[in-house]
Amino acid sequence: MAKLLRADFARLFSYKRFLLLLGLTAALAAYLNYGNIVSLNENPHVYLYPFELLIYCSFIITTFIAFFSGINFTDGVIRNKLFSGYSKAQIYLSNAVVSAFMASVFTVLYMLGSVWLVIKNVMDLKTYLAYVFVCVLASVAFSSLGTFASFVCRGKAIPIVMSALIIVGMLYGTDRLNEILGMPEYSEVIDTVNGVPLSEIESLSDGDDIVFKTVRNSQYISDKNIRKTLDVICKFFPTTENASAASCCYIPENSKYLCHRENYTEMTEIKSPKNAFNIGNVAYSLAFIAVFTCTGVFIFRKEDLK
Repeated sequence: MAKLLRADFARLFSYKRFLLLLGLTAALAAYLNYGNIVSLNENPHVYLYPFELLIYCSFIITTFIAFFSGINFTDGVIRNKLFSGYSKAQIYLSNAVVSAFMASVFTVLYMLGSVWLVIKNVMDLKTYLAYVFVCVLASVAFSSLGTFASFVCRGKAIPIVMSALIIVGMLYGTDRLNEILGMPEYSEVIDTVNGVPLSEIESLSDGDDIVFKTVRNSQYISDKNIRKTLDVICKFFPTTENASAASCCYIPENSKYLCHRENYTEMTEIKSPKNAFNIGNVAYSLAFIAVFTCTGVFIFRKEDLK
């Protein structure tokens, strides 16, 4: 297994497109640092979103991994490994480790785009490292998806399309589930204006006597078991953790960091590195990796490559 890993890593570092993407990511990080410097110099009260491009980066990383792993089939690399005596499980796991390494390197490089904020004490180092940890873990989860797509579908184009569609589906699921779970049970709506029902009013003007009433949202899900199930599904998606990190916003007026966390709709304060991420969500990322890796190994072992 160690010899197989060394061979896969050697192949990775000889792949020019990997080195090109590394260079582009490093250039992006440098540009983001420069942008933060310019923004704060021009306007000390500007709101900063240090990780706002994280979702797009994860999308690119996953599709690249699907393409890179898919080349193994078209170039006959997988068949040669089988002839060398390696098992299908070893081949899959070796590719999964290399893919996880790629995802981690790209994510760390991207997040270095906010390191200037740490140097200038705009962001606490421990909070920054907490975000790096959880975002790298989410990227590794995405890499397991890219590896799964390449070994199940094979080829170059189909794995890319498959992984891209799954990510889009998870992004939509994250957005929709956050909307459902963040919906309040009751809300206030206008009842009357100057004693007249709202339905009979054509327009509102300053000075109107407006009376509100509390109504229950018809789409609110009150069943606790259903809400818990939807919450588990939402947190299982690595896109949920990425979306939370991407929403992280620095408020210069009071030196606070806010992000979408747990309540889904309102921005809550990040008071310490401990609540910069949720340990439970880390477990969900690990579960996502385990599910796709185990399923991928199982399917690949059943395939006939002759």
